[in-house]
Amino acid sequence: MQRLTLAIVQFPRGDNPEENVARMAHYLSRIAPGTDLVLLPEDWLGPAVVDFEEYFKIVEGLAAEMSSRRCLLVSGAQYVRCGGRILSRGIFWGGDLDAPVCFEKLFPSQAIGERDYIAPGTLLPVVEHRGVKVGAVVCVDLMYPEIARSLALEGAALILNPANIPATRMPLWHAVG
Repeated sequence: MQRLTLAIVQFPRGDNPEENVARMAHYLSRIAPGTDLVLLPEDWLGPAVVDFEEYFKIVEGLAAEMSSRRCLLVSGAQYVRCGGRILSRGIFWGGDLDAPVCFEKLFPSQAIGERDYIAPGTLLPVVEHRGVKVGAVVCVDLMYPEIARSLALEGAALILNPANIPATRMPLWHAVG
């Protein structure tokens, strides 16, 4: 199997999307040369719901800054308005892809009330980058083994878990890990 170098970007986000975009751009500019894949956290833009077209343009701008590196950017997932629904959607961008590919949280969290306003997603793609098939399972979707199993059956050798986990829930995530 091909070896990939992965960078995971995590920072304490604020409620101001513009500041979060600037902070993310700063961190991405510091990614080491030779990095193959960059994973952003869930809701790094902030807790607000944004139009998908707006989020797409933001991720496009970040990906453009990294295009010379040919690394795959995995945008985490963001609450977005799309087709009359609110979804938690992320984007695979760049690297070996011909076009961006979206993925979604399939089971919004009951524990934090997402199911009251976030629709279940349907997009669970596997993409290929540098000869490795990659999938993403957003946050609590990791608790559903059939999701990771589905990605593995599609050939995913690497399954990423963009999440936004508060420190108070770390023992649960350590147990899952």
